[in-house]
Amino acid sequence: MHLPEETTIIFQFNDCPNITLDVRPIIHPQRTLFGLAYLIPASMMETSPAPKKFMLFMNSKALCEAAAKMLHERLPRSLCHQVVWVHADMSREFNRRMLEALRRGDIYGVCCTDTAGMGIDNPDIGMVVQY
Repeated sequence: MHLPEETTIIFQFNDCPNITLDVRPIIHPQRTLFGLAYLIPASMMETSPAPKKFMLFMNSKALCEAAAKMLHERLPRSLCHQVVWVHADMSREFNRRMLEALRRGDIYGVCCTDTAGMGIDNPDIGMVVQY
């Protein structure tokens, strides 16, 4: 690489014992997004314990919105605000507020594009899903 001799090289590993990899086969037609239903329990009620806090990364803005709407169908109407979508068409202020709400635990999850993941440091996310 032709680096000068005085170059400092830092080796840092990303091996985190609290992170596990889980690959799930897609059983339902992918267009239904029902393969993501496990994020919100089927019997979710207003009095149910909160599901694991999640970030769901999708490949497009349209898929972010579609996934959030599918997850809304699994929630009582009064809890639909607990799952939001965040992408580049939303204002920076809205995106910031939603990610902050996720960090505080005010919402269950965010369906987002990779825009939302840039520089985020949220240590208590229960699941990060790439669909």
